[in-house]
Amino acid sequence: MAQRQQDEVKANPFVHQQNGNNTFNPQKVGAKTLPANGTPKPPKAPEKPLMPYMRYSRRVWDQVKNQNLELKLWEIGKIIGQMWRDLAEGEKSEFTDEYESEKIEYDAKLKTYHSSPAYQAYIQAKAQGAPVVEVPQEMPSIPVGRGGKNAERRIDIQPAEDEEDPDDGLSVKHLSHARFMRNNRLIN
Repeated sequence: MAQRQQDEVKANPFVHQQNGNNTFNPQKVGAKTLPANGTPKPPKAPEKPLMPYMRYSRRVWDQVKNQNLELKLWEIGKIIGQMWRDLAEGEKSEFTDEYESEKIEYDAKLKTYHSSPAYQAYIQAKAQGAPVVEVPQEMPSIPVGRGGKNAERRIDIQPAEDEEDPDDGLSVKHLSHARFMRNNRLIN
C-alpha cells in the first residue's frame, strides 16, 4: 500500500514531495485562475466603428488584390492609401457619414455598457482589490554615507570578478548559482 502511494506521488508532479522546493507551485495547463490581484476581467465592451479609411480599404481590397496578384500585402496597402488620398471629397464623405452614424450608435451602446450590472460589478471588484501600482512613500532621508553616495540605496551591482569567489574551473551554471547566492547574501 505504501509503495503504491509513493508511485502515485512520483507520477503526479502537482504533489509537493518530501525533498522538493517549498516555493514550487505547479499549475495545470488550462486551469482558469484569477489574476494576481483577484479582480475579474471586465465584460466584453461594444466594438468601435471602423474609421472611414478602413471602410474604404475593405471595400476596394479585393479589387486591388485581383488586379495586382504579384504584389505583397504592404504594397497593396500603399496603393489603397494613395487611392484614398486621391479620392474626391464627395466620395470620402460617404464613408465619413457612415462612420459618424455608427459612432453615435456606439456611444449609446457604450453608455448602456457602462451602466450595465456586469460592468458595475467589475468596477466594484476592481476597487476592492489592492492597487496594482502603489505610490512610493517618502522615506526619511538618511545621512550621506561613505564615498558621497546616499545610504538609501540597498542594492549595489557587483563586478563579475571577485577575488574572494573561488569560481575558477566551474561551469556557467555553477558560476551563476554562486553569484546568485552571493548577491542574495549581500542584499539581505
